[in-house]
Amino acid sequence: MESDLRQKYELQIPNREVRIIFVDLAEKWIKNHFDLEQLEVLLKSLTLGDISVFERKLKHICLAIMSYHDFAGSPEKVYHALVLGMLVWLSNDYVIRSNRESGFGRYDIIFMPKDKTRQGIIIEFKRIEENEVVEEVLTDALNQIEEKRYDVELKAENIHDILKLAIGFSSKNVYLKEGFS
Repeated sequence: MESDLRQKYELQIPNREVRIIFVDLAEKWIKNHFDLEQLEVLLKSLTLGDISVFERKLKHICLAIMSYHDFAGSPEKVYHALVLGMLVWLSNDYVIRSNRESGFGRYDIIFMPKDKTRQGIIIEFKRIEENEVVEEVLTDALNQIEEKRYDVELKAENIHDILKLAIGFSSKNVYLKEGFS
């Protein structure tokens, strides 16, 4: 029974009205926990490919708002939901999809730019266990993106400039590694 509860589902905002409500709720929650200007810097750095700034801002947000209790059960889902919630602000410029099949597997998050001259982005999240080496876990995540060909969906839309991003985490610690197509 428990395994049935842990299945992955694709969620979409069904219409403009629900999107407005979702953005308003997320904005109120985020305003209570950190500065919206910092969120804008984080998102802009991601879309411009400035991963060092994105990593620094994401680490700051995780330290500021997350609790060790948030990681009980499925910590990968916590990070996934946090990042996905912040990405709502990019939905005017990107189609953002989560947990969809592409190639030979299921990616965590993909950004499909509405302007086909912009860079597409694929994110893969990985939990880093105590006995694991951070660099190896991040490299494995980037290899997974390649081997499973998660970029097929973007390439089918004629998007060939693709940032591949591995986000690893261990409790409140966040690590990133990038790759490109």
